[in-house]
Amino acid sequence: MIRHGQHQGRQSSPCWEGDTKVQALRVELADGHACMIPYTRIAFVDCGHGTDDSTICLRTDTHEVRIVGKNLGRLERELQKFEVAWVKAVPARYEPDANDSAAWITKITVNELQSEMSAAKTEGN
Repeated sequence: MIRHGQHQGRQSSPCWEGDTKVQALRVELADGHACMIPYTRIAFVDCGHGTDDSTICLRTDTHEVRIVGKNLGRLERELQKFEVAWVKAVPARYEPDANDSAAWITKITVNELQSEMSAAKTEGN
């Protein structure tokens, strides 16, 4: 079933969902914790594609979100348009059920960045 605002051409994925009306990205972590990142706060996105895994790193002024998985190109393009409602890693035991072209997120980490002032105090001690 396609909800209002959801991109009709997008394949179903247990790892993420697109929506043209969202203003924030919901990041669901393996421990059940979730955080919301307003798209207006994303300052930088770095995408790396390797032979086995791909990585998308989102950076705000306070946090870094690292998404690791396979076939993340479509997710990357939808993030570029600010049209991803949520992302989550799916346990590896479900990976054999995925088709070869589906995006598959294996790990998501969220790290708080040290402010420049805190980093300077730490280095100065």
